Amino acid sequence: MKRLIVCVQLFMILLFPAMSFSQQECVVEKHSYVAISQKVIEKVIDYLYVDDRAALMKLIVNGEALFLMENAYVYVVDHHVFKGITKVRPVGSTVEVWVLEGSLDCR
Repeated sequence: MKRLIVCVQLFMILLFPAMSFSQQECVVEKHSYVAISQKVIEKVIDYLYVDDRAALMKLIVNGEALFLMENAYVYVVDHHVFKGITKVRPVGSTVEVWVLEGSLDCR
């Protein structure tokens, strides 16, 4: 049984190598807020919607959110289509952050 599972896993890796190992490279189109977790990026979205700059500054001061500069290159790690958020890792970094999907140009 274990041998069958290993064979199926190997077959899937060989059949779908792009899905298994590669991360799509994108460019940040405009300055954008990023957050350390999915929960925090949802707070950022809420605060941007009501234009609560004081709350956004608290997230930044606490290190929960920060600003990602325009033209930064990132790799897509995870993507939530219906929420409009994407988890990315800046090129050369080991830190993964959440960003608004509309901020990225992925060609």
